[in-house]
Amino acid sequence: MSRKLEVILILVGMAAHIVLYLSDFSYNMIDANYPEQSNELGRGINVILIVVSVTIINVIVGAVSLLLFRKNKRPKAASAILLIFAMITTILTYGSSFLANIFYLIAGVMGVVRGSKTHKTPL
Repeated sequence: MSRKLEVILILVGMAAHIVLYLSDFSYNMIDANYPEQSNELGRGINVILIVVSVTIINVIVGAVSLLLFRKNKRPKAASAILLIFAMITTILTYGSSFLANIFYLIAGVMGVVRGSKTHKTPL
């Protein structure tokens, strides 16, 4: 069974994570340059660190699941990884990466539903 659609969805999800990272990073850098209080600067740095770490983890998870989907090696494991990390990172980023995680969720659900071909051996 061809897994082209899942691979494309994972690639789009990885690209969306990077684009969201760049847009959020630039927004926070502009906001951090003009702090009204020292607490806001510290909060901005913490947000940037969370966004950077979540983005890096998501891209790595996307690459691992991409390798597992290619040539139909382990589609169930890749689907489970995608579903778990999409939900965890959506919670960690307070929903700001939901748009990017939707591609991981769709690819994970498709991988679970489509399953893999099993050949029945005659007795």
